[in-house]
Amino acid sequence: MDPASDNAAADRLSARAFILACCAWLLAKILLTLLLAAFPAFQANSALSMLLAHVPLFVFALPTAFLAWRPLARRVGWRALLGLETPAESPALRWLLPLVCSLPLLLVGEILTKNVLRLWTLCHLPPPPPQFPFLLGGSVTPTCWLVMAFCSVILAPLGEEIFFRALAPRAFQEVGNAHPVMMAAVIFALMHLLPQGILTLTLFGLVCSWRFQRGGLLSACMLHAMYNAWIFAWWWFVCNCCGE
Repeated sequence: MDPASDNAAADRLSARAFILACCAWLLAKILLTLLLAAFPAFQANSALSMLLAHVPLFVFALPTAFLAWRPLARRVGWRALLGLETPAESPALRWLLPLVCSLPLLLVGEILTKNVLRLWTLCHLPPPPPQFPFLLGGSVTPTCWLVMAFCSVILAPLGEEIFFRALAPRAFQEVGNAHPVMMAAVIFALMHLLPQGILTLTLFGLVCSWRFQRGGLLSACMLHAMYNAWIFAWWWFVCNCCGE
């Protein structure tokens, strides 16, 4: 038996298992969204709903992805697979570029989202769901703000960058997709279940992929965390300083 052929076959099998996990995660997110909509008590508990939103990723999707890619990790090592090897980019650029890019990227994303919403209205489609429904029309407890900060700035960047930047492009490449990075960015956008943000999130996913390829996983996580931190700061300002 040819070891190279065996390894290639194993990688294709791992890729298919990963893609199945991705589909199952999307289904779980849809079901969870419907559950929260059906039981307003869950949605009213803002801290609980934020934590529940991350359960499919950390309890199912990531463990399944790690299991699927275990054969490849044995050959190349987890550090190489996850983009934790020392990147060619200088440390200054690795950390400075996410800081510099995050706010302009957010502003461009806001313009894209507003234009999508304008087109959405012109097409007379039903209103798309808000990103954080529990922040609308009610006071938000300090516990919720802490949970939201933890989920937005730590949990989501770490889990989503591992899944969509380190593992997903390799899976799509193994099954013959000609544009694995773009495919991963589009799936990343769809996974948020926000039609108005599809262009914004796809662009964001592509920029995070650029950071992953040039600066490694931690640089991509830094960009993701800073981007979400700006969103968190904006919502905190709106809810606490503009509520009167």
